[in-house]
Amino acid sequence: MFRKIKQVTLASSLLLFSGCAAMPFLNGPQHKALEAMPGLPPGYLDYSGVVHVHTLYSHHSTGGFDEVVKSAERAHVDFVVITDHDNLRWLKENKEGFHGDVLVLVGTELSTPAGHLSVFGVENEINIRQETRKILKEVQKSGASSFICHAQLKLNPWTDWALRPMVTGMEVFNLPAEIYADGYFKIGLKSFLYSPRHLMFSYVKRPDAALKQWDEILVERKFVGIGAADAHQRFRFLGVALDSYDAMFETVQTHALAKDFSRQGIFEAFKKGHVYIGFDVVKPIRNFFFEALTAKGRVMMGESVKFHKGLKLRVFLPEEARIKVLKNGKEWKSVTGEQWEGEADGFGVYRVEVYLNDKIWIISNPIYVR
Repeated sequence: MFRKIKQVTLASSLLLFSGCAAMPFLNGPQHKALEAMPGLPPGYLDYSGVVHVHTLYSHHSTGGFDEVVKSAERAHVDFVVITDHDNLRWLKENKEGFHGDVLVLVGTELSTPAGHLSVFGVENEINIRQETRKILKEVQKSGASSFICHAQLKLNPWTDWALRPMVTGMEVFNLPAEIYADGYFKIGLKSFLYSPRHLMFSYVKRPDAALKQWDEILVERKFVGIGAADAHQRFRFLGVALDSYDAMFETVQTHALAKDFSRQGIFEAFKKGHVYIGFDVVKPIRNFFFEALTAKGRVMMGESVKFHKGLKLRVFLPEEARIKVLKNGKEWKSVTGEQWEGEADGFGVYRVEVYLNDKIWIISNPIYVR
């Protein structure tokens, strides 16, 4: 009997969580108005997005383009970045652009000898039948940004960290990687016991291993952190998606702080590190901000600032929560409130984690105090 249950739960878990580890904007439709909040610098708005999405143009996905758009609408996100494996077919088919209120952007997930890379902003397909260094040189030459995918996933980890100076950043949170860490049997049991939303909620945890790796790199150099849904919508039963875009899109989002809601504006925010990770399954987020205050003005997360006595750091939240400020990867301050302000304690890399009812809710990109 136990063996039969194990087989059923294994099959269920495999069905639920299998996966990988341009149109011009002239005269595009007007996007829904977003409210400018007091914490954001003038001209900037907080756009929520889902990155690392696969469709039927990836070998392990059956999701259609229209399904991506509809799920994005239901999840109330502003943009989606499709990253099918080693191709830009949706870009070639002129699908990039506004679809209703959703801005659909097309990148790609490159399968390199060192592991997988999400690439944003590339316009021509890159030859992956070459060494990783040459692939990265092509990405850099194109002006695109690159992010290491699911670096800690045992099935498909990143193996050449010596190349990190050529990479823009990494997925600090990858949803399937967190799910797989539970083991297929436990995943299967949970899938029977929990609703899809509660199941996703259970996998929102502080990604300790990825954060440790990220913090070690941050001490050396700028390295942008993003959150990835890594959504596939691979399996269907009677026409119903078992590993739905809906569930994945509503779990983890990456917010871009940008002045221009366009391909260039969003991808530039990713390249600069003007982004933060939000877990909407915990509670929907809008308008978090982390900054440094200088005599010359405000410095956003993702940027560097020269240290001077009295240099202030400030955090804005949409509501009261637990704010943890980390310096060089170690907790430095911990307070509860909607805002926090304090003086920087010397040189270092400062970033913020926010917890709501002890659940990780927000992960910022750093401010580099040099």
